[in-house]
Amino acid sequence: MDTVIAQLAQLRQLDSGNPHMARVGRVAQASMQLGAKYRHIQQEWERIKDDPSLRLDLSEPHRCHSLFCQRNLEEPLQVCGGCQGVAYCSPECAKAGWSVHKLVCAGRKRDMENRPRFKAILEQFPWTSRGAFISCILVQFGLLGVDRIQVGYWAYNVKDGTIWADFNNHLAPWEPLILSEQRGWRLPEAQIPSLENLHLANAMCPRFPPAFEESWRSYYEWRGLPITSPAALLLHWPLAVYACLKALGIAPVHNCGFRRSLTVHYIGAEDELTFLRVFGELALLFPNTDLDIIMFGPSVSKAVESGITMDYTESARPLVFEYTSPASCGSGTIRIFLDGHSTIYLPSRGSAEQPDAIVALHAGLGTDSSWYPVIYQAAELSIPFAVTDYDEASIMAIRLDLMEQALTCAQPSKGSTRATEKEKALFDVFKRGLRDITVVDIQGAAARLRKADKRTTLLNDFMCPAVTM
Repeated sequence: MDTVIAQLAQLRQLDSGNPHMARVGRVAQASMQLGAKYRHIQQEWERIKDDPSLRLDLSEPHRCHSLFCQRNLEEPLQVCGGCQGVAYCSPECAKAGWSVHKLVCAGRKRDMENRPRFKAILEQFPWTSRGAFISCILVQFGLLGVDRIQVGYWAYNVKDGTIWADFNNHLAPWEPLILSEQRGWRLPEAQIPSLENLHLANAMCPRFPPAFEESWRSYYEWRGLPITSPAALLLHWPLAVYACLKALGIAPVHNCGFRRSLTVHYIGAEDELTFLRVFGELALLFPNTDLDIIMFGPSVSKAVESGITMDYTESARPLVFEYTSPASCGSGTIRIFLDGHSTIYLPSRGSAEQPDAIVALHAGLGTDSSWYPVIYQAAELSIPFAVTDYDEASIMAIRLDLMEQALTCAQPSKGSTRATEKEKALFDVFKRGLRDITVVDIQGAAARLRKADKRTTLLNDFMCPAVTM
């Protein structure tokens, strides 16, 4: 561990003129700002921790939902009658905001209807009774911080400290900076979902084949974890991948006489770089399987660039993690590669490079137009594609019907679409998403978009059991 600390100290002292380490010189300032925020949370926890009737509440004031207003509200004065999920300061703001809100109102309504289910997921754990925000939970376990050396895997929880988050993410995958399982989890041994200990003699392995219900409590029982463990705050990442693959029809193989290989392209990885070892859980969930996960995204590309600069790797697609479960657990193997070739992901037309599935967690489909080329290309190449998102409203903002029309109407002979002014604007946005790609099989892609438009969204029972935003 002393070697790790020395390595980090050396990196922090590098000349800020080095183009690859220019951000390091600003880490201390970002750390001080975050430290002040976290000290406040720590002080609040010290004040109330001995009184079980008190909770830590980090909720922000209600704001007017109109994009042109957004002032703080002491209490909602005008609530949307359709979804009951957004508030305005006046009828005038409600009217002005409707042109945008109407596109996601139905999705927000379903989110509001699902609130009892969301609440039930949180209430499976005793530590949510003192505060539902992830910072409120981490402070209870002494895991609130920004430095991997101090808080291990939990340093990923730096949403408002981009500089420090980048520093953690870009260095985390590389030897000798990779944290051991114990130093990563920073929990009592009984609360760690250990993978290393499963290989010890007389280890208590999870029963095989995997048998658990779609709930955290059942999964904890299968893994032999006490419900007091906060491990779910990290386990939800690999379990979300598991849920996505199951939704795409890729089920675990329990027949020991058959072995398969799967390749999954994982788009938009960022926080995950800090705790790649946690994804070893997938080796237990997909027995008799060689699962390769290739991660893509701007943070991944920067991490590979940093690794090459510091001579930790020579490859532009290095293997950074590998784990095989014991034979008694099904001998599943997972390998994680980081792709540093490009910050922008598009599925390849080459059959050797096409994955069995594409997944993206917390995708933000409705807020980021960079997803449109990926959706078009995946539809044309018939690659199964699943995402998790922050809410159903974001998913409903992706109008696959308009995407299909933009695709077919891109041909001069196809004419134009009848639409509202807002739909016409979206139609133009989707057409712009076609500029940087070439769709050869237009009819095939259009047919798959039509089929996908009939999709149903599923509630992920293994979602993060905390408020993260």
